[in-house]
Amino acid sequence: MISRRMVVTGCSSGFGLEVARVAAARGWAVLGTVRKLEDGEALRSFGCEVALLDLCDEASTEAFGEVVRAWAEDGLDCLVNNAGTSYPGPTIALTREDLRAQFEVNTIGHMRVMRQLMSPLVEAKGRVLFISSVSAFLPTPMLGAYAASKRALEALAEAFCLETTPLGLSTCVIEPGSYRTQIWDTSVQRGDAYRGERPAVEQPFVEYFAELGEVTKRAALNQPMGRPAKLAAFVVDQAEARSVPMYAPSPGPPRTMRFVRWLMPVRWLHKQVMKQLRSGRWRGAE
Repeated sequence: MISRRMVVTGCSSGFGLEVARVAAARGWAVLGTVRKLEDGEALRSFGCEVALLDLCDEASTEAFGEVVRAWAEDGLDCLVNNAGTSYPGPTIALTREDLRAQFEVNTIGHMRVMRQLMSPLVEAKGRVLFISSVSAFLPTPMLGAYAASKRALEALAEAFCLETTPLGLSTCVIEPGSYRTQIWDTSVQRGDAYRGERPAVEQPFVEYFAELGEVTKRAALNQPMGRPAKLAAFVVDQAEARSVPMYAPSPGPPRTMRFVRWLMPVRWLHKQVMKQLRSGRWRGAE
């Protein structure tokens, strides 16, 4: 019996690695991507195949497409667009380079990958899962670039769904809360570096943004973090389900937050967000 085939991007560590592990344990043939070959040891220990991929590089993406098409000759059953990063900071102080880097990884890179994998996906009438975030529908201070990249990803995913459903593909956007993974640690480190640099555009508002940055960092550090393994199981559940919704917030606060986001006035939500952040009790996980 031929195993179902799944590609997971962004498997060097954290959540992508967990998805690959859970899927492999359930009998999927998994190919996970890393940026450096030495980062693939954990994947191999789970019985997964490893491929190099730099989402921001066209040549790397094209080479990756050739690898996948050879690996999935009979079709690709599931693609998990997971790779992501975060560039925190006040929206008015984000540099052009930061914004471009944010969108290159979180949004544009995924489109490059899908363009390369369309043939095997259509061959298998496969499923595409986009890993988004609650930030896409409920942005928080200092994470505007991240939220914007995820909201853009969701719009592209919905258009992709409309365009490819007649071809037999199914599409689902998964919206997790906060999880203790490498991207979270990287975001905190970049935020600390940003506060040390103090871009010139921010100078008239240094004290205000410094305080706001510390408030959001403190709330992030104090919030209950979800378990990556639990979310990974939820993602693989969506890969295996007979049918999937367009949007699938992970169970717990993310699901409640999406419902409240469309039910309540935006200004009221903003007050609640700031109240929770200042109290240090932000809840965005499970």
